[in-house]
Amino acid sequence: MKRIISIALASVLLLSACVHVDPVRDYSQLQQSDQSATLSVLTRDGAVYHLDSYDLENDALQGKGSREMEGFRASFDGDIPLDDIEYAQVERRDESGTIFTVAAAVVFTGFVAAAILRESKTEIRSENPESESCPYVYSWNGEEYVLEAETFGTSLGKSLQRGTRHVLPSLHEEQGELRIRMTNERPETHYIDRVRLFRYAHRADQELYLDNNGGAWLCSASTTMHRTAAAKDGGEYIVRCPEDAETAMLLVTAKNREMTGGIFQETFTWLGDDALRFIRDLEQDPETIASLKEWLRRCGLQVRMGTDAHMVGRIEPEGTEIPFTRALPFSVKDLQGEQLRLQLQSLPGLWEVLDVRIAWDPVAASPPEELRMLRCIDENGGDRLSAVQAEDGEYCTLLPPQRIDLRFANPTISGEERYTYAVEAAGYLHLWYTPGKTSELFADFEAVPESARLAFVKSMMQRPDVVLPLLARLVKE
Repeated sequence: MKRIISIALASVLLLSACVHVDPVRDYSQLQQSDQSATLSVLTRDGAVYHLDSYDLENDALQGKGSREMEGFRASFDGDIPLDDIEYAQVERRDESGTIFTVAAAVVFTGFVAAAILRESKTEIRSENPESESCPYVYSWNGEEYVLEAETFGTSLGKSLQRGTRHVLPSLHEEQGELRIRMTNERPETHYIDRVRLFRYAHRADQELYLDNNGGAWLCSASTTMHRTAAAKDGGEYIVRCPEDAETAMLLVTAKNREMTGGIFQETFTWLGDDALRFIRDLEQDPETIASLKEWLRRCGLQVRMGTDAHMVGRIEPEGTEIPFTRALPFSVKDLQGEQLRLQLQSLPGLWEVLDVRIAWDPVAASPPEELRMLRCIDENGGDRLSAVQAEDGEYCTLLPPQRIDLRFANPTISGEERYTYAVEAAGYLHLWYTPGKTSELFADFEAVPESARLAFVKSMMQRPDVVLPLLARLVKE
């Protein structure tokens, strides 16, 4: 597969209020045509280069300028292999000295990046920069593709890659095959490592639901819980527990408010020249990665039970555009015949809870059957099959408005059993950013010197008592 190399628009280095962004689409943009331009490069080892003169020869950048590493700067004159580059961006000055960004950052993962740049003719469709989503999943229902799910939406970078599984209720067999489509329709780059399709056999009177970990559960009926304390992002719910119930299963249908793009946009605006280093730390620094994972955990919808409000589980954030349903089984042995009281809690403004139900007869589903992938092609007819068949670090990269169409064999169904299909996809995404003039999120900290801002941001990631009031500024009902 030729396009396993990832070319992405990443953060733009803001050095003034006037910024022009020209996405990198071909090889020539990494060759210096404007002698006033500077190329800033971040490499895998954490070094940042500022090249006043540069050229691209074969599989390496040749340049002169400076190299920063662990706080030390030295002059540089030499080659940088493309395989070592994580991000690069070009700035130029106009006659007034204002710095303009003329090429958005590029992400390279592999030594044939130059060849990909030569071939890339992708047109970027303009989208709402304040909206984001992970790859959309469509099912073929026999007549058209139906939008059903978003996948790995919280995997903001390779260090957070994960797999998610979603039920596809509209998927319909046609001539022994099942067809799904995955699309990128937002200003992001999607890196798809693996796609799998499963079918679960169960009785006709049962419905199948998935939990956070992809575990499958069946129930024959569910009851809507009565909400006693209303809250758009949670609330309190009560229902009477049957006399013979031992296990209950909460079914929460919700979607997440998109805040991540806004938070990172504000952070990058405030960091300025240290934005590239922050990208590096999000991918490479264990402490920063651990802090980000902790914040993702905090973003979950907590489920608490009883008058003491003890934790019984958490629903993880997943999709901002398409409502999703997740199951949470828990024990109710001590509540038989009594009132069951549940509280759903989240960070303010992050969740929109649409429906809360409970089932009293949940059973674990039998292991599913994985269906064989027959083909995976892109919108130009290119073969992407090898890239999505295994979670092996070989990625199928989608830039907007690209898509892949996948077909799976569906063996003959016999008997009276009903089948429910679910897709599993693993990967990650990079958000695209556009520069802003000011950062509302950091309005109280403009006195912090630029040289100390990166350390300040990383320390704030470990201080919820400081960050939570700031996040409230970004929440707009």
